[in-house]
Amino acid sequence: MSNVQVRRSEFIREKLETSAFGVVEKPLTAWERIYNQSAARKAAILVVLAAIWEVYASVLDNPLLFPTFSATLEAFWNALATGGLLERVWTRSGCC
Repeated sequence: MSNVQVRRSEFIREKLETSAFGVVEKPLTAWERIYNQSAARKAAILVVLAAIWEVYASVLDNPLLFPTFSATLEAFWNALATGGLLERVWTRSGCC
């Protein structure tokens, strides 16, 4: 066996200038920074669902069958403010 080294062209790499690579790292846009936060994405989804709920309930115009989102929030707040909801939850859970 001879110790002859054969250079194969597919393993020889030419050095490239950095300008040939283009932009490797660039700052994120404001939209990309907001979209990368999972809390912001989830909040946006909840806002869109609440808007769809409000529009559908307004079009349906039957508060007994499908109340609006704002009416549901108002009823929930009133139940919390008067203490009736919290009192019922406390007594039904078997705490005291």
